[in-house]
Amino acid sequence: MGKIIAVANQKGGVGKTTTAITLSTCLAMADKSVLLVDADTQRNAASGIAGIIDNTPRTAEEFPHPIYELIQFTTLGTLRIITLENIVTHTGVASGYTLNKIKEFFNVFSQHFDYIIFDCPPSVTQPTILALSLATDVIIPMQCEYFAMEGLSQILNTIKVVQKQQNIARIDYRILLTMYDASNPLTEEIRNEVKSHFKNELYSSMIHRDNLFPESSSHALPIVTYAPFSRGSWNYINFTKEVLSNG
Repeated sequence: MGKIIAVANQKGGVGKTTTAITLSTCLAMADKSVLLVDADTQRNAASGIAGIIDNTPRTAEEFPHPIYELIQFTTLGTLRIITLENIVTHTGVASGYTLNKIKEFFNVFSQHFDYIIFDCPPSVTQPTILALSLATDVIIPMQCEYFAMEGLSQILNTIKVVQKQQNIARIDYRILLTMYDASNPLTEEIRNEVKSHFKNELYSSMIHRDNLFPESSSHALPIVTYAPFSRGSWNYINFTKEVLSNG
């Protein structure tokens, strides 16, 4: 059974989709089989890797289950993507969107992938609840700004609510600091404050500000393929190593 990771934060603009895309890409480059799930109706994750989508016709033998026909392949080989919206639309559950029905599909997926990465919408909706209830781990990207503390508090509260409602013993989460700016003293203050409250839940890796992030997005490519030697790329490579070292 593969690991299911939900990348979630109720505050937008914190690098959530970038984290989901880049982590998925880095894991695939580390020879892990990865399914990236775009759970946001805006489909930013799908747009963000459109440049590496492989539209080569596939044979029936490549689909161990009919639901796999909804999966898109990429040029990285072991990285695939699917939108939650397509699952809901094409499997006949659009009129009765039940968590249990969708969970059945992901139980099938988890038998064939090392990692399933959810890019959650920045709101408490059914897709977010689904991802949190399925997740073995939750990654919370947090921008290094004081206003981001409010978003952190909100997502932690949502995790507690889902844990209770779904009768889940424990939902493990860790915080990834993003948009770190070493030239801004306030950034380090925020890092220290988060560390003082969440020492065991804070990744040692951080994602620095890098102008190549929006540039790579405009080309529909993950930064690690668009600018592999950039600072942002190396930040995510080191972060991925940390994720892998945690099992």
